[in-house]
Amino acid sequence: TRKSPMAARRRPASNTKLKFSIASRSKGASALKKDLFTLPILGLLCWGTLHADSRVTMTLSQSLERSLTNNPRLLEAKQEMGIARTHVSQAKSLFFPRMDLNFNYVRYKNETLGITSPDLGYAVLETTPGLTESASFESENLYLGRLGFKQTLYAGGRINSTLQLSKANWERSKINYESLVRSVEFQVKKGFYSLLSSAQKKELVNKAQKDLDALGSKIQDSHGRMLLIRARAELRETLAQIQNEEKGHRFEYLQAVGLELFSEIDVKGNLDIADSHLDLQQALAWAKQNRNELKATQLAEEADRLSVNLAMSERYPVFQLGGAYERRDQDMSLSKNNWNAVLSMSLPIFDGFSSLARIKQSRFKAKQGQYQRVQLEDQVEKEVRAAFDEMTFWKEEMDKRLEENQSLKELSGRSLAGRPVSDRVDAIKWNLESSLKVADAQLNLALAKGRLELSLGRTLPQ
Repeated sequence: TRKSPMAARRRPASNTKLKFSIASRSKGASALKKDLFTLPILGLLCWGTLHADSRVTMTLSQSLERSLTNNPRLLEAKQEMGIARTHVSQAKSLFFPRMDLNFNYVRYKNETLGITSPDLGYAVLETTPGLTESASFESENLYLGRLGFKQTLYAGGRINSTLQLSKANWERSKINYESLVRSVEFQVKKGFYSLLSSAQKKELVNKAQKDLDALGSKIQDSHGRMLLIRARAELRETLAQIQNEEKGHRFEYLQAVGLELFSEIDVKGNLDIADSHLDLQQALAWAKQNRNELKATQLAEEADRLSVNLAMSERYPVFQLGGAYERRDQDMSLSKNNWNAVLSMSLPIFDGFSSLARIKQSRFKAKQGQYQRVQLEDQVEKEVRAAFDEMTFWKEEMDKRLEENQSLKELSGRSLAGRPVSDRVDAIKWNLESSLKVADAQLNLALAKGRLELSLGRTLPQ
């Protein structure tokens, strides 16, 4: 049987299409395998890039600013200030009249005159009209709208004492917040300076390791190599100890700043502390002027005095002016209207001597506050003297260690050219030890200055 020309032409076309389809699928499979291979690598690269970009370098000023907005203790103290301020607003509201507007609907059946509960507005319910002993009666409707007010005219100074007491508590909350700010700033500085010192010490150890490596290339005898191995082990232990301490300092710093403990942070700054030229008497005078704890005791004494006045005001009469206007009826017309104005006097006569006991309690607290102030003044003076002596000690120690370190470097640089290996190794170790002591003195001087500023309640001038 002969095939038609059209069928002959169609067959090669179908074979070609099949081959193209198979080739496309094989190419798609290989591309898919390639993509599956490439995507994890791209993901790792992206993660590494993001991880590298997430590391932040912080200066001291940036750290202090961040702590004011992130530290949870400061945020909590801010909320306490807000609460104390709302108490002031509540106390001010006592000077204004209280007004209320009530709308009531009552369905009732009364054989006698009645009244609703106080929570429902004291609505008077009259007897159902036309009621006899044997007759039944239907329920009545009552629609009531009332506008009332009440104003305290005199309460023996109770309202004013309440306002002044709330203001004193608000001032105390602000002072407590400022004291907490000082404490947090010191914690931030402590962590910041400790991290700087750790970085400086690591650089010194790394430099000593490079010096040992350079010396090791020139040593051929076994004894010299043993000394070199021992020195390298000591430097490794020193570096490991510094890195371990750095982890603790980093956690303290991140917690003080208010950042997550897994945050990658580098610090940037220096440990050079400028001399403030402050004498002890000036420091004591500044502490008495600026320490928030002393200001808080003054406010506490004022609050105790107001508490005494507030307790004594309970023995005085209270005058109040009030009134109400209401419209009422059995339907929605509210055609009947009533009004009243009342001048009220309430005079306490006997309360089981509880007011007298509260007055005595307030006076005892006021006296106790005076004694606490004397103790606090002694404590502040003790803190200032201790911080001042510590800063003076580390100033002198810093100068001595710098002089010793400089002398040691000059001697080791001049006279070790042809010395034995043990002398060169000892020189590297001694230089490192001396430099680490200088770094410790720098850190302790910076922390001593921070403690002195904390005890003074202010920043020292540069």
